[in-house]
Formats: sequence, structure tokens, C-alpha cells
Amino acid sequence: MKLNYWCFELALAQRWAIAVNAASGGKTVSTNVFVQLESPDGFVGLGESAPPERYGETVDTVVGFLQRVDPARLSFQDLDASMRFLESVAPGNPSAKGALNVACSGARPIAIPNCLNLGSPEPPEGYWRLSETVAGLGAACAARRHQSPTELSSAQFCHPR
Repeated sequence: MKLNYWCFELALAQRWAIAVNAASGGKTVSTNVFVQLESPDGFVGLGESAPPERYGETVDTVVGFLQRVDPARLSFQDLDASMRFLESVAPGNPSAKGALNVACSGARPIAIPNCLNLGSPEPPEGYWRLSETVAGLGAACAARRHQSPTELSSAQFCHPR
């Protein structure tokens, strides 16, 4: 089994101050870690870690955990054994273990579904929100390093009366 991982910085459309100390001013970028497992016969599974700093996880802790993982001990066929092995590597690290769990399950994105619930696109700030939403979906596709079709599940626009 081969393990690859990479970091991707996703620019946020607006400053986010909820998940971090509001006194710091919030953050404008979210860094995620993508993992890819590949078996010798070419089967691929992908996972993603969005480490929450609020709970003591960072990109560095996720990468540090991934560096300690022996990919030969992971399996697409025996998920329970893979998870027991990951628990033996180090306690905690739920974000990193979650990404590997999804990858060991053989997950592969086939599309990016979305449900857009936006205000009116008529005022400049409404158009800006719509534009940034579409750009964010494009960035998410690029981060996954493949061409993903985007399925528009629902789009709702609220128009003021």
C-alpha cells in the first residue's frame, strides 16, 4: 500500500472568527490535508482532514501522525484491522485517523454536490457572494487533484420584497 498526502490552503470568502479565538481577528485561510492510499493493483481511496485547532489539532499534528503510519499495515479489505493499527500508532489524532478511515474505505469523489442558499444576487454584495461560492467550489475540485463534476442539488435565492 502506498500513502501520499498533501496540504491545500482554501481561501475563505470571509474572515472566520468562530472556530478560533475571536480576539485574534479570525482566519482567512483553511488548510486541509488530503490523503491518498493506493494498493499495488492500482485501487485508490481518498480522505480529507480539516484539523480543528480548537481541539488541539493542526496541520502539523496531522502530518506528524501520517509520517508515523506504516502504509503496509493498512488495508482496503480489513478496515477494522487498519483502524486498530492506527489506534496503536498514537492516541488522539481523530482528524488524521478519520481521513485514513475514509481512504481505507475506498472513498473516491465522483462529484461535488452542493446546495446553494444565497440572498439576492442583484445587489453587488449578493453577486459577490454568489461569485465567491462558485470560485470556492472550483477550488475544492482543484484541491482534490482531479476533474470533479459539480452537481447542483438546489439553488435558492431570496429576493427582498
